[in-house]
Amino acid sequence: MLLNGQRVCYAIAEIVKIIPQPDHVGVAALVFATVVALALTHVYLNPPGQARSCLSTRRRGVDPPETRWRMAGIAVGKVTNLSLESNQVLVEARINDDAFVGDQSQVDVRMLTIVGGYYVNLASIGTIPLGTRTIRSHA
Repeated sequence: MLLNGQRVCYAIAEIVKIIPQPDHVGVAALVFATVVALALTHVYLNPPGQARSCLSTRRRGVDPPETRWRMAGIAVGKVTNLSLESNQVLVEARINDDAFVGDQSQVDVRMLTIVGGYYVNLASIGTIPLGTRTIRSHA
């Protein structure tokens, strides 16, 4: 009988070795949560299907986050950031990938309604993609 009892104890000890320790489970859960949080942050800051574009203008009529970029009246993006420089306003926006923005594109800030509100009108000109260059406003 004692021999069988030792076997049972030995079998239980082997099973306990296979089951993960609480410390290991906690560390693994923390690492997993961190990786998921980093992945979600990356997707939030760099949404799929959108590219970053910049506009340099002297007019202060663009107010994030509701200001939309429109091409032929269709919303193709929205303002994500504004920064004031010495003599101009630098506007950063996210533009849909399916909207072609050419290297000679022109933009102007227009009033949306008589009551107020603005939008950025984007006229895509050129055959070469704009890439990371900044569009200069004529206004």
